[in-house]
Amino acid sequence: MANTGPINRGTESAAVTGTGTSADADTRRLQDELAELRRELTRVSSLVGDIATNRYEAAKERAAGYAEEAVRQGAVLRDEAYARAGALEAEAERTIRERPLAAVAIAAGVGYIIGLISRSR
Repeated sequence: MANTGPINRGTESAAVTGTGTSADADTRRLQDELAELRRELTRVSSLVGDIATNRYEAAKERAAGYAEEAVRQGAVLRDEAYARAGALEAEAERTIRERPLAAVAIAAGVGYIIGLISRSR
C-alpha cells in the first residue's frame, strides 16, 4: 500500500495541473470569443450607422425634390393668377367702355351695399 500512495498523489497533482491548464485555455478562448464579439458588434454598429446615414441622405434628397416641385407649382399658379387677373382687368375695362352707364350703376349699387353694411356695425 505504500507504493500506491505516491502514485495517487502524482496523479492528483497532474489532475490539478491539467485542470489549471484547461481553465487557462478556457479563459483564453472566452477572451478571444469576447474580443471577436466586440469586433462584430463594432462592425454591426458601423453598418447600422451607414444604413441610417444612407436613409437620411435619401430622405433629404426626396424632400429637396418635393420642395423644388412645390416651388415650381407655386410659380405656375402665381403666373396663372396674374394672367387671370390681367384678363379680368381687360374684360372690366372693355365692359366699362362698351356700357359706361351700366358700369356707373353697378359701382353705385356696390357703394350703397357697402354703406348699408358699414352702418349696421
